[in-house]
Amino acid sequence: MYQKVLPGMIYGLASILIFSLGFSLMISLILSFSSLTESSFALIIL
Repeated sequence: MYQKVLPGMIYGLASILIFSLGFSLMISLILSFSSLTESSFALIIL
């Protein structure tokens, strides 16, 4: 029984980790992009 359950648990944990990593990466990219656009707008205004 454990031989069937363990790979599924490992796969589930890995998918959760990959999903959370991708989500945090996407959020940081969006934040950096928004801050870049804000700074460029400020430079254009100045």
